[in-house]
Amino acid sequence: MSHPRCCEAYNDDGCAAEAGQRGSNKPWNEDDMKLKPSLALPLGLACVTCAAMAAEVQIVHAMYGMGTDVDATEAVGRLCNGRTECSFKVDSKTLDVADPAPGKPKSLRIKWSCDKKGMAPVEKMDFDTVNLRCG
Repeated sequence: MSHPRCCEAYNDDGCAAEAGQRGSNKPWNEDDMKLKPSLALPLGLACVTCAAMAAEVQIVHAMYGMGTDVDATEAVGRLCNGRTECSFKVDSKTLDVADPAPGKPKSLRIKWSCDKKGMAPVEKMDFDTVNLRCG
């Protein structure tokens, strides 16, 4: 049987293996181990999905406009914070902010990080797609 890629982590709940096969990011508990003893790891080690351990996007600051700007940090944070990656189209409707300059070109400027490690700032014009990805 092939095992999914997994990362080692310590778990006080006991033995664990192939957490990703349960459809959750939680390691196997002792009851699961009884059901799949051939997959058990030594006590104290747990196998969790790498996605659960992957770096997460955190929006530090986001501004939308051109000359007259609105703070879009909260809106972009709702779209991206806590995910390993996010993608969305730049426009006032998607960002759920008032259009600071109707009929004029605008850009979205984003300062962001992956688990507190600063990443290169991103700037996209209206109707372009923002793609942020950690890892």
